[in-house]
Amino acid sequence: MIVSKFGGSTLLCSNGVKNISRLARLKKRKVLVFSAVGKGCGFAECNNKSCLCKPFGRARGKKNKECANSCFSDCCKEKLTDILIDFSNASEQTTRSKLLNKIKAKFMLLLYLTGVKFNLAYYLRQIKNSRDRAFIISRGEYITALIMSKYLNIPFVAAERLFVFSGDKINECKTRARLRLALKKYGRFCTSGFYGVQEVDGKITLFERGGGDTSGAIISRQLRAKTYEKWTDIDGVKVTNFSKLANPKTISRISYADMELYSDFGANVFSKNASDILRESCVKTKIGSVIKPRTKKTVITKKAKNVNFIGVKICGNEAKILVKTHNKNFIKNYAQNAASETICFTVSKSELNTKVSEIYRVLFKNNLAAKIYCGKKEIL
Repeated sequence: MIVSKFGGSTLLCSNGVKNISRLARLKKRKVLVFSAVGKGCGFAECNNKSCLCKPFGRARGKKNKECANSCFSDCCKEKLTDILIDFSNASEQTTRSKLLNKIKAKFMLLLYLTGVKFNLAYYLRQIKNSRDRAFIISRGEYITALIMSKYLNIPFVAAERLFVFSGDKINECKTRARLRLALKKYGRFCTSGFYGVQEVDGKITLFERGGGDTSGAIISRQLRAKTYEKWTDIDGVKVTNFSKLANPKTISRISYADMELYSDFGANVFSKNASDILRESCVKTKIGSVIKPRTKKTVITKKAKNVNFIGVKICGNEAKILVKTHNKNFIKNYAQNAASETICFTVSKSELNTKVSEIYRVLFKNNLAAKIYCGKKEIL
């Protein structure tokens, strides 16, 4: 059995939505978990041929085309969850009205991409009239998953029917029972991540940020899935999280323990909470790109050999560099302890580009890939 989680960044691109439909055809994918709509291209700046922002604006006429330039170009720079958080905190009517238009714009673009007929006005009224912060924020995942379930023609089971909290912790026993009941009843289903309900009063409770990953991990563990897939807009976990390094390689296999260590140094591809949940189970995790589903993926398992990665965390004017490697020559030259496979450096921000490039070249012996960019200018 496979549990698949789709990130919000995959839902505002026509290729992504089409590929989700293709992936959903595999019957082994029993549970499909959706995050709220993520960042996407705005109408005004969109140069992406696969994005349907511009046709959407043209198809709806002049009035909505003007709205597209002012509303869509702004809202697509933000995640839906962030807009909902701002809406829940806003008190002025003018601000709330602008934010509600952004929320509407996000969902309308998803509806256009999927072609689903949907009573969006009803759910927007629920958001507008609610004063429950958790309820408002949870509607991003709820409505996104509901739209995608209609698009895929797979039954929808809301997260409030699956995830049960006892205080601030998940009630594993009751959650497991609800998940198994849903799977038995429907065979396969779509659901939303990021939230559940309290056991006592049924009040909506949110997971921490990254709760979509956590939700998928809980489902995978409780249903004893063979594989947990995380589909995003990048093809797996890169060997470094340093954004100025051009075209870093993809890690083919890494352990949950190493993934948690990498996450501590800023690798945000996989939630640390999700890793904690899965590391003691037999579930393996695959991370891949929904835009190019056939490209190389990263597999996370209990154990993995010969893992190499470079984590970078900037703290003020200094930067910490974590290197995990089995390269004996590198360990001999850089490590104080010859038995250590994890090496940590502290350098100034001005030295960071040079140091990361040097380490990358030594570890991966690929001079072409180890180019450092500052803006559009190559500096190494």
